[in-house]
Amino acid sequence: MDHVLVPIQRADVESGDVSATVEVFDCFAVSRTMAMSMLGRVAISVSGYDDDRRSLWKIPEVRRFFARLHRAIPHMLFFLSPGKQASALWVTLCCEFTVVGGVPSIDPETLSEFVMDSFAANNVFCESLGIDANVLELVELSFRLTDALTGK
Repeated sequence: MDHVLVPIQRADVESGDVSATVEVFDCFAVSRTMAMSMLGRVAISVSGYDDDRRSLWKIPEVRRFFARLHRAIPHMLFFLSPGKQASALWVTLCCEFTVVGGVPSIDPETLSEFVMDSFAANNVFCESLGIDANVLELVELSFRLTDALTGK
């Protein structure tokens, strides 16, 4: 299954304006059929930082933007490609962390709270579209996301 790339522009990041990105995800949620067709297929890119040597998680305005985006789309994990890199980056950009050995480290309790809140938001989202929260694809996605986020 092909992935759908959702680009985020640096100008949106710097202004903190999540509306363009939210509009894209609103289109994915217009119906049960559309939402299910986008389940686990979305990748997000941030453009305009190619000349910045820092990782995205080290850039304060990127972290602020993703915190806003997470508040606007708390069910984002429904759509995100469940690969370890995409999930780990999303969590790192949305959660508070400390840097240990040059890499971000998220407190297990913070991570657990984030995952549980995200799954709860996914359930509310699914219910709003009449998607059975026990649909096989959702269960599989949950396990893959949990494995990716815990490094298993």
